Amino acid sequence: MAVLDAVKRAINPDKMEVPEDISARMKRGRDAMREDAPKRNECLAHARGEQYRYLDAKNALKSLPTTTSSYGEAGGKAPHRVRAVRNFIFDIVETEVAAATQRVPGYEVSPSGTEPRRISAARLARKVLYYGYEKWGVDRALEQVVRYAVVADEGFAWPYWDSTVGPYLDDGEGGLVGQGEIAIRVYGPNEVFGEPGIKFEQSRWIGLEQARDISEVMAMEGYVGGNLNADAQTSDVETEVNPQSKLVLVKDYLERPSPQNPSGRWVTMANDRVIVPERPYPCVDGEGNICDEPVLHRLTYAEDPSKERGSGLVRHLLDSQRQVNHAVSKTSEWVNLALNPQLLLKNVKLLDKLTDEPGAVFNARGSGEAVWRQVPQIPAELFKLKEEAIADMARIAAQNDIPSQVESGRGIQALLEKDASRRANFLKNLARFDARLARHCLYLVQRHYTEPRLLKVRGERGIEPIADFYGSQLCDETDVRVAPDSLEPRTREGIEKKILAFADRGWISPHAAMAAINNGTAESLVETYERAVARANLIILKITEGPEVLFNSSPRRPFGNEDPGFEEVENPETGEVEQVPNEYVPGWMPRPFDKIKVQRDVFEDWMQSTEYDDLDPPSQEAANTYYDALLQIEAKQNAEAAQAQQQTAEALGMNNAARKPSPPPMPDQTELFSQS
Repeated sequence: MAVLDAVKRAINPDKMEVPEDISARMKRGRDAMREDAPKRNECLAHARGEQYRYLDAKNALKSLPTTTSSYGEAGGKAPHRVRAVRNFIFDIVETEVAAATQRVPGYEVSPSGTEPRRISAARLARKVLYYGYEKWGVDRALEQVVRYAVVADEGFAWPYWDSTVGPYLDDGEGGLVGQGEIAIRVYGPNEVFGEPGIKFEQSRWIGLEQARDISEVMAMEGYVGGNLNADAQTSDVETEVNPQSKLVLVKDYLERPSPQNPSGRWVTMANDRVIVPERPYPCVDGEGNICDEPVLHRLTYAEDPSKERGSGLVRHLLDSQRQVNHAVSKTSEWVNLALNPQLLLKNVKLLDKLTDEPGAVFNARGSGEAVWRQVPQIPAELFKLKEEAIADMARIAAQNDIPSQVESGRGIQALLEKDASRRANFLKNLARFDARLARHCLYLVQRHYTEPRLLKVRGERGIEPIADFYGSQLCDETDVRVAPDSLEPRTREGIEKKILAFADRGWISPHAAMAAINNGTAESLVETYERAVARANLIILKITEGPEVLFNSSPRRPFGNEDPGFEEVENPETGEVEQVPNEYVPGWMPRPFDKIKVQRDVFEDWMQSTEYDDLDPPSQEAANTYYDALLQIEAKQNAEAAQAQQQTAEALGMNNAARKPSPPPMPDQTELFSQS
């Protein structure tokens, strides 16, 4: 801190100009981004319900008035005009966002080796990711990014270490420093840009612009000092600056490592000057090595092969939504102009003014009559126009309603699967985004979780605390995978069908099926398998630590009803060999209730690896002893199952033998009559 303060005092903040190469790149990327920014702003406005906004000939976002003005006044619409909104885009967007964020990503961390410690570290990393899904705000950030991708083509997320999060500890120099935690900052497509003409992932540099609170910016680590002015643009239509907002436009330049700059570059700017001096590229793994990976993770609804930016869903719905609004507005105008109740007087003069008072009596003079004027019906074409526009939007978004003529279950299922298949590509992009975001978060955990902390991860029985957790315990296991199938939305009915299918095949017990159906999720059905694999890996870890760890002095628990037997032991006093009951055996030997077949498969794979070959003979003997015990229990279980099956067959045979024979069936009368 003292060195940094000295550097700050030596720098004149007002004279820290932006380097020319960075300024030129930022301007080039910003200009390319702003070419399509008005269209994305139009999509965002329609999703909010502001659906009378449009782009003029100069590609500027304008708005039609929706309130009535008096004749001759500017800024309003004519009284007879109706501009109504039926926001079907909102429903489509919310359906897509709900489908994409309904389930927690199925994180899988692949170990980088077959060593038990790496396998254990990979399993711990997976638990850490599930712990941080809510702790780090991944769920909230994911919803914002998905909404940006659906509405405005792309969404971006940057996980970073927030050192301002407490509790606060003494920094050793009389100050306080926060323990820190992982945070995620979300960016929209109009806040991010790269090298024009190059795909985002291939661009060697990234530019960011985001309006942020002035006090927050001035409290940034490494801030050079000086005052900041509120210059953030608060309107997406005009270029006004609202000084009351107290927001400053912060710009970050991120350059990935290259032969010219092996450490990369990261420069933060505001008010057209540098506010945080140049530092290395912020993507760093657990060992402190700078990674040549995008620090900003992108999600798009659909890739556009001819452009460097993606394509969203809402931009394809604008014309149909305008057609819906037009049909609704014209229907309302028809009601106002043609369906107003009016009287026709024939040889009658009203003495009182007509009002809308129910049951009122009005005086009239004359011998004629008063009749209601006939009005035409609303044209059916307006309703048809609206229905066709709604159907077009459903077809574009793959959210079609089931036609009334389709009644069979197979036909309905085919239509649902067709719509779901359209979403598969977006779920694939989302799974890739989740995996990259999770890997970056594990980098931050490995590097910054340095002080002992009680990390609570979700275990088998709720919250399972791990005392004195360090990020180094993850052993650089950051190879995260997310399967797109784990993100597919599932209904409760579909989950119940899957659970019952497992139960019918005998893969799970009845009580496990009932518990899964009651919880409404099938994720817990594989816990038994995972526990069996974890048990086998734990045994392997004990073996690699040495036979004395595996073969402890716990009392013998024989396999089933086996006789413990005897062993020959030399008496140290007499030197004679005596038969002593075998009372002690390995304390980590398999038990009858273990999943023997699963553990056997794990052991067979491990015993074919080089790690097993490199063990000393006593450790290999311990492994063979455990494997032989697995085979013994499996053979005994198979014998018991065969015996039970034979007893069942014998019981069925005895029941069939004791059954009284039924009389032979009567001959076919039809055949007899035909022969006669």
